Amino acid sequence: MQIVRYLCRKIIIFLFRWKHLFLELKNRIIEALNLEDITPEEIDENAPLFGTGLGLDSIDALELIVLLDKYYGIRLDDPKKRKKKSLNQ
Repeated sequence: MQIVRYLCRKIIIFLFRWKHLFLELKNRIIEALNLEDITPEEIDENAPLFGTGLGLDSIDALELIVLLDKYYGIRLDDPKKRKKKSLNQ
């Protein structure tokens, strides 16, 4: 029974951290993109950011890339700069 309680506590902590991370990310998106008319609660985690959903465009995508790098250390590689490997390598 103790292991079940322990696992339940760990799951709750994990879910709380994800919820906190989503809220933090939503706030940063709103701030970075100057989305003054939107609250974090209005951003659906399951809706697309581009086109339908939040309706972001390519300029917004660039700003999101900067945001991810600045706050979370996430870098996106340029696929054009990747070395192409031949079958002999």
